Amino acid sequence: MTMMKKFNWRGIFKDITSEEVLKGIIAREDSKKVSFYVGIDPTGPELHLGHLLPFISVKLIQEEFNFKPIFIIGGFTGSIGDPSGKTSERVLLRENIIEENVINIEKRINYLCDKLNIKDYLIINNKTFYEGISIIDFYRDFGKHFNVNRMLAKDMVKKRLETTGISYTEFSYQLFQAIDFFFLNKKHNCKLQIGGSDQWGNILSGIELIGKTNSINNNVFGITTNLLVDESGKKIGKSEGQPLWVNEDLVPSYRFYQYFFNLSDVLAEDLLKKLTLIKEEEYLKIKILHQEAPHQRFFQKELAKRFLDTFYNVNSYQNAVDISQWLFKREYEKLSLDDYKMLETQLPFFTIALDDEETIVEKLISLKIISSKREASEFINQKAMKINNEVIEEINFSKQNLKKLINNESSYFIVDYGKKKKYLFKLEN
Repeated sequence: MTMMKKFNWRGIFKDITSEEVLKGIIAREDSKKVSFYVGIDPTGPELHLGHLLPFISVKLIQEEFNFKPIFIIGGFTGSIGDPSGKTSERVLLRENIIEENVINIEKRINYLCDKLNIKDYLIINNKTFYEGISIIDFYRDFGKHFNVNRMLAKDMVKKRLETTGISYTEFSYQLFQAIDFFFLNKKHNCKLQIGGSDQWGNILSGIELIGKTNSINNNVFGITTNLLVDESGKKIGKSEGQPLWVNEDLVPSYRFYQYFFNLSDVLAEDLLKKLTLIKEEEYLKIKILHQEAPHQRFFQKELAKRFLDTFYNVNSYQNAVDISQWLFKREYEKLSLDDYKMLETQLPFFTIALDDEETIVEKLISLKIISSKREASEFINQKAMKINNEVIEEINFSKQNLKKLINNESSYFIVDYGKKKKYLFKLEN
């Protein structure tokens, strides 16, 4: 049995550069003195659902081997841009945006580590590694160890050279990720890098650099994780222009509940194993229940419950279930003022005023909920636009028509647009 076999049922880990190195480290050293790292570039203002996989990986590795986790925030590498998985050049972020992102991500790392009970960890901005290194130092101390032919042979580089090409800036990214590993190995006895499967080449570069420059502490290795993707192969987390940030202030529990509830059985089962700390015996029980009654959506509900119970507050799951039931039944007349106040935190919410001559469609277009009158007409013809569950049959639906459908005491109303989109409004006048 391999040392990593106990994790195989989860489907998280893909490849390991050398299990013999791992066995040697465990046999020879006090594991408490060994560290390992994952890197997060601050290309966004928050951490999204796809980022959870590294955190689950860190938790599993720490529990199994008692290594010390290090989270590297790429204040330096994030300003360059990782070409992995990209078909064209990244748009470089301004320095002040990167700095803001670094602050936000550090807060979120602390939050997620607390929720997952990850202990004794470090957070390091890799910008500190490069302070004081001159361009001459860089070429002399590091550049000479990298073979251009081998760099060109990396999959991510080859793909870009065959299509849109690659700038020297992004081409050099693999050097700096390797140098990160070098510094961590030298200063923190870091023996392991964990990264997505698209980071395999970068991880190997780091292992090679350490092997060439540190003959004493060069027993290092890397582990890659399978990418978190949907059935079409698209990365999960930043999809459809609405990132699934793991932050209740940005993405309410109801939206996550709906996202998980509407997943296919295959994807829900996959994410249950990868994004929660469910034990194998618990998972097998859920699998039996789901196979016996798939219409009950046991995988989807268990995933939503474990996710919300872990990363949101204690009432988030039940609140999301209650709201889903209200909105599914569309018994809007039964909603109290307190219910609407709760919905303000769960649905896209707008307070609006309407002129007597202004139509609700024009207001929706101004709020960019609908792109045009043409699009609105198509939905109206399909009877796919409703206000408080009443079908809208004319594009010139006026303020006077709207007031007939609104509860006068609350002034709230809900617009159903298409199959799944719902918006909450409060009319001011």
